[in-house]
Amino acid sequence: MVGGKLVTADMWDKLGIRWHPFQRGQNADLFSSREDFRDAQRRLMHDWMQDVYDTFTEHVAEGRNDKLTKSIDEIAGGRVYTGAQAYELGLVDELGGLQVAVARAAARAGLEDYETRVIPPPKDFLTLLVERSSGRGTRPTDLSLGLAGWSATPGVAYTSQWLALLNTIDPPRAAALREAMKSVHLIGRDRIALVIPYAIVTPAP
Repeated sequence: MVGGKLVTADMWDKLGIRWHPFQRGQNADLFSSREDFRDAQRRLMHDWMQDVYDTFTEHVAEGRNDKLTKSIDEIAGGRVYTGAQAYELGLVDELGGLQVAVARAAARAGLEDYETRVIPPPKDFLTLLVERSSGRGTRPTDLSLGLAGWSATPGVAYTSQWLALLNTIDPPRAAALREAMKSVHLIGRDRIALVIPYAIVTPAP
């Protein structure tokens, strides 16, 4: 395990900003970015991390029991494995994603007819658009969905903000829209454009 903290004392000194902290307790400033760990604090951090590591490896050894092909000391210690390597070492029972894990959990629970839900449910494009456009009026609850952010140039009907929002929801379709609007922009600017026909294929939602 690796632990630590960012120390920003030199940065504040260069900016000419001085801090005068008030604390109560010997280690109240343990995670303060004003100064580095003192020796006693460093030992305390080490002991905490060692305790967490020992507890974790004990749980793994107990949970996997005789499924491990090597001792926990040989496997652990900060080593990183691929899924196939973890399977060979006995760290996992099966290779697969979330759907495989859900199916196995349902099988172990004796469920044949079940439904899975994403909580919280994913928001659609319109919902995200309204949320990001909220609060721009005189009141916090006002909505601003006007076309002020849209370019007046003929043929250009999108903004980087809207495209970035679409990209967070559906990257393939955002990329397709970006390419299509480039052609529209050229036609609007030059009145003529030579565009190679191409097909846009995006995965089904």
